[in-house]
Amino acid sequence: MATVDGVAGAITRVVASSPRFLAVDWRPPYENSSHERALPYESGAIWMRSARELQVALLMKNVLVILGAGASYDCANDGASSQPEWRPPLARQLFAIADRPAFEAILKRFPGAQMLAAELAEVSRQSTFSLERTLREYHDHRDEGVKRAFGDVPRYLGALLGRVSNSYTSMPGGYVRLAKALVADTGHQVECITLNYDSLFEQALRALDARYVFDGLQDYVRADRKLRLYKLHGCVNWHVVLQKHTDWTPAGNRVYFSVYAGPRAIRISIGEDYANPGILPVVTPPLANKTDDHFVCPGDHLKTLSDRLKHCSKLLVIGTSGMETHMLRLLASCLPSAEAAHFVGLDDVSETHTKFASTIEQVRTPIRELFVGGMRAYLNDEMFQRFLRI
Repeated sequence: MATVDGVAGAITRVVASSPRFLAVDWRPPYENSSHERALPYESGAIWMRSARELQVALLMKNVLVILGAGASYDCANDGASSQPEWRPPLARQLFAIADRPAFEAILKRFPGAQMLAAELAEVSRQSTFSLERTLREYHDHRDEGVKRAFGDVPRYLGALLGRVSNSYTSMPGGYVRLAKALVADTGHQVECITLNYDSLFEQALRALDARYVFDGLQDYVRADRKLRLYKLHGCVNWHVVLQKHTDWTPAGNRVYFSVYAGPRAIRISIGEDYANPGILPVVTPPLANKTDDHFVCPGDHLKTLSDRLKHCSKLLVIGTSGMETHMLRLLASCLPSAEAAHFVGLDDVSETHTKFASTIEQVRTPIRELFVGGMRAYLNDEMFQRFLRI
């Protein structure tokens, strides 16, 4: 393992495989002395100011973080107030109005989704319930009325998770701690895939560093950031404007987004009215057996992700079931052998690990750990500290 002592007394230049990585020209770290000078920003190099910063740079790892619904569900902590009625829902809570009555006013604005909720609320109480499989049945239903009703589901989810993003908490402390530990405290380069539509992780990044703004699609994958965010299934703040009203067509997600013409067609704003038939949220309906066509983030986001995955040596999976087979195939084709893989969930995560390992040979690593209890507890546990040190 490289240390500052290992390079003491020499002029050392650290050059990364990516031009985004910090380049370092370092001299012996005499106490209270400085031997650095500034390079132009365009050179891609930033001069370190201390031996400690050099050590962090030498030891820095690239990590892939995957966030699912369980992560957002557990994203708040005691550092800020929160409104429990707007806690980010798990899959089986999305349509269970008796358990989440605050959702009803939003659901009523989408008659098709409200009709399907009459069944979804009941079957979601079954131990074998899978929202993705049930919605796939509606998507492929023989009855055209059921198919059209399903067309209201993405609109409902966009409106609901938009309200959740703006109302749940003033500070998603769990997400802030996660980002701080990975980026600010230990200097990891982070590729973060979120399967969630909400904007809570973006809020955490802005709290950590005001330079993390998301005014345009390219802000999510900017080369000069230590953390890039890939919203494979879209976002509550992304929408397209329809030129004319079209009925739901069940021939796949690309038909649903027949007006989607690439990243220039997507607009970013907060608080759009998705009950307006002329505005469509860019979110992938949660369906079983997704294909690559269900990635609705811009193509250049996927290209950046594919390129950056090749450098990731650690994997941290929080709050997802592992049913996103299209994502697993992407990871299997790009990830190198992982040094460590941690799986975190509210409940037993052994099934999630099994799904990942059965598709992605690279995560069958000697250093793999499973944590039950949720993200908030994991961040307070020694297991997370071990992950940071690997």
